[in-house]
Amino acid sequence: MSVSFIQQLDTNLGGGAVIKAVIFDAGGVLHDLPMDNVYDDVANTFGISRQELEEAWSGPLNQLGLGKITEVEFWELVLRNLRWPYDLPRTDLLVREFIAHYGLHHDVLTIVDQLKERGVKTVVLSNTIKPHADYAYQIGLYHRFDVRVLSHEVHFRKPDWRIWGIALRQLNIIPEEAIYFDDLLSYVSAAQDLGIHAFLYENARKVAGHLRAAGIEI
Repeated sequence: MSVSFIQQLDTNLGGGAVIKAVIFDAGGVLHDLPMDNVYDDVANTFGISRQELEEAWSGPLNQLGLGKITEVEFWELVLRNLRWPYDLPRTDLLVREFIAHYGLHHDVLTIVDQLKERGVKTVVLSNTIKPHADYAYQIGLYHRFDVRVLSHEVHFRKPDWRIWGIALRQLNIIPEEAIYFDDLLSYVSAAQDLGIHAFLYENARKVAGHLRAAGIEI
């Protein structure tokens, strides 16, 4: 982690910092994350095992999630790794089961709207890929937030501390002025290491409880 970056953020640190922003992970927090359905669909389409698929596309998927390659380039790499001699069976393999099993967590989104009404900045911060993010934009999910920090757009993925650093810089706040919710403990821990008040997401009721404990009435 950059020492200069932390020193910059720590300049105004003091006791009892007021919460100015709440940062939310997307998949698993704002909506269902049906990646198992996507994996199974792609594996079945190619007639291969889940393990074979993960070996062929884990590297390209990481590059796609960092925004370093396009979806077309992603499939070119996957087909090459699979030694697949034919064209891509379907062009919607990354999204058809994702959309089919996509469900918004309306109780959490109600909290997001309440935060905005109370003047608290809201952020969506997510490891994602462009085809999935495009759908979230299309249905208006990401537009509900004041700030959007998406891995394929900023070229960093959790748990890289720099992805949270981007959010803090855009908000012009210090870590102690932010709360973060994620459904993966490793990402919660990474945010806590930066000084952010981070909590493991369980349900909307507990989100509201953490916010009230921080002095935000929900």
